[in-house]
Amino acid sequence: MQGTMPRDTPSVEETAYGFKKRLEFVANAVGRASTRQGSPRVLDVGCGTGNLLAAPLARMGYHVTGIDVHEESIRYAREQHRDIRTLKFEHRAIEDYPSESFDVVICSEVLEHVDDPKAFVRELKRLLPGGGTLVVTVPNGYGPFEAQSWIWRNLVESNRAYAAMRRVRARFRRNTSGAAFLNADSGHVNFFTRAALESLLTDAGFRIGDFRARTIVCGALFAPVFLLPGATRVNARLADRLPTWTVSGWMLVATVTR
Repeated sequence: MQGTMPRDTPSVEETAYGFKKRLEFVANAVGRASTRQGSPRVLDVGCGTGNLLAAPLARMGYHVTGIDVHEESIRYAREQHRDIRTLKFEHRAIEDYPSESFDVVICSEVLEHVDDPKAFVRELKRLLPGGGTLVVTVPNGYGPFEAQSWIWRNLVESNRAYAAMRRVRARFRRNTSGAAFLNADSGHVNFFTRAALESLLTDAGFRIGDFRARTIVCGALFAPVFLLPGATRVNARLADRLPTWTVSGWMLVATVTR
């Protein structure tokens, strides 16, 4: 069967979190899968409101299912994207799906939140056939973003400076991320090094393919920097030239080998 050719990647502005760079990375991985497997069945795990990955991919012509355990996010996603015929959202867990239900599974900014990442990755693999594609993005567990998050929680939120910083943060979010996610209650419980992340996947039966850094810095403490013109683009571009341990987040593609 001949694969459905995707439309051009939707035009989005870059943000401090590298949302444009991430969408392009994921879209390229899905596009490569479509050349091998025809029209791929795509699952976006932990899709949130669908604004960042599921909906843009569906607008490119892919058939995408977005799932999340946060019911409010799924309700929002269904309402906002009900016009996209190749997209559906479900309030379900990955364990609810039969084996080999999808050709591409996207797990973006999820592994740092789950209590048992080894079991979770095994479930992701179960959803894929041999040669299936897993796309993972996670924060660098010991990088600039996690460092600023610790400072924010322990030093900023606990003193009077927080009120002023909150106003800056609110302005920054209006300018960049919009209603990208609604679930603010799920904190990070896993902090990966690159070696630990790759071992987690290879031990589960994946082969690591493309690996790329996302941004150098991001987060509320750096919000004033990104009010400067061009700062978000520079932040994303320079991350590719630095050692991977110095950046805030990583993106990789893995393939099922066994």
